[in-house]
Amino acid sequence: MLEPCRHKLAGSSDHEMVEFRIFTKGRNESSKIQTLDFRKAGLDSLRELMGRIFWEANMRGQGVQDSWLYFKEDLLRLEGQTIPKCRKNSKYGRQPAWLNSEIFSKLKLKKEAYKKWKFRQMTREEYKNIARTCRGVIRKAKTQLELQLARDVKSNKKGFYRYVSNKKKVRESVGPLLNGGGNLVTDDVEKAEVLNAFFALVFTDKGSSQTAALGNTVSGGGEQPSVVKEQVKDYLEKLDVHKSMGPDLMHPRVLTDLADGFTKGRSYLTNLIAFYDEITGSVDMGKMVDVIYLDFSKAFDMVSHSILASKIKKYGLDEWTRRWIESWLDCWAQQVIINGFMSSWQLVSSGVPQGSVLGSVLFNIFINDLDDGINCTLRKFADVTKLVGEIDTLEGRDRVQSNLDKLEDWAKRNLMRFNKDKCRVLHLERKNPMHLYRLGTDWLSSSSAEKDWGLQWMKNWI
Repeated sequence: MLEPCRHKLAGSSDHEMVEFRIFTKGRNESSKIQTLDFRKAGLDSLRELMGRIFWEANMRGQGVQDSWLYFKEDLLRLEGQTIPKCRKNSKYGRQPAWLNSEIFSKLKLKKEAYKKWKFRQMTREEYKNIARTCRGVIRKAKTQLELQLARDVKSNKKGFYRYVSNKKKVRESVGPLLNGGGNLVTDDVEKAEVLNAFFALVFTDKGSSQTAALGNTVSGGGEQPSVVKEQVKDYLEKLDVHKSMGPDLMHPRVLTDLADGFTKGRSYLTNLIAFYDEITGSVDMGKMVDVIYLDFSKAFDMVSHSILASKIKKYGLDEWTRRWIESWLDCWAQQVIINGFMSSWQLVSSGVPQGSVLGSVLFNIFINDLDDGINCTLRKFADVTKLVGEIDTLEGRDRVQSNLDKLEDWAKRNLMRFNKDKCRVLHLERKNPMHLYRLGTDWLSSSSAEKDWGLQWMKNWI
């Protein structure tokens, strides 16, 4: 609010001075999101209460799903009794990571020195020396913290990016959005609904649940797989307690406390070494090589459950394992949260959970037949795909184009699509003719350099 302006003469001067006051509300950055307050948690009480329940007797005769729901409901109920909740600290209410007890005492001493200087109980030079010392300690602490975060970035990525985010001057938030009818929405719940509907556009099995394709499995022979208690305990103890809770609302720290790449032997490093060993071998022999970097659009989200089910059956997995995977894929749902306000649940009709072990395995099964009929070198690692061909002759260039056509056909048959704006061609060897390739009806652009798992490769690298 702006108070009416007024003007008056400034002292004995003939200049006029305009005087006004602006009234504004203070910034309120209190978070609406609640989290478990482990500083006040009664974990011993939780263990004791959980130990009083006769799990084996109460779950006898119940199926896997009913037993799981029984365990989950009791755990969350007892968790609510023993672990209080608190609001997440906002950016402006959070104590700086570099602030320790020594610096806090220095700041307190500086504040007291300032008061003494204002009341003429201390000279200006004495106050400046105290302030200079305090400033030096703070700078040293900030430098040490940033150096530590940089050194530990691989093992503590969350801490690194949280610190970088807190250094931003502008607070990022979700602005007004247009809904399906073209109307501008500003309410947090409505914005969450708009984003949820937008994220669901990538799903491929629209209009039908995967159970239509998977639920026809008839229970028959085959041994039911067994789960050993020691294995479950081992996995629980390896959970990262610094991660947030998932959709089941069960915090990793609680589960850990109660418990007291994708393919084995293969990693991005072995994939990278094998790939570029082949390329350098061809270039060393004086051959011209083209590398096509292919990027799937929303790869993990677009895996069709019905097509995946047919591939699982084709690869000969036993019936119990197939039924377990089918059950795991069924009835997933997603939700969008903005400032603590939640959208409605949206059925996830395609895709595998990214970041989970089983999701990665299923994605590998899904793309396993990607190289069927390919006669150039094709390297797959998760959703990163690279095609390599020697193009000294016209036949070699035609072979690369033919392979690209087969890959595009595979994507259409499997309800996947390439993000063609991100697909690039890297031409190696100085005499490379820089041949143009297309993926479907779109021509692929050439690149002078490409990043591949942290390494940058340039076309004039030799």
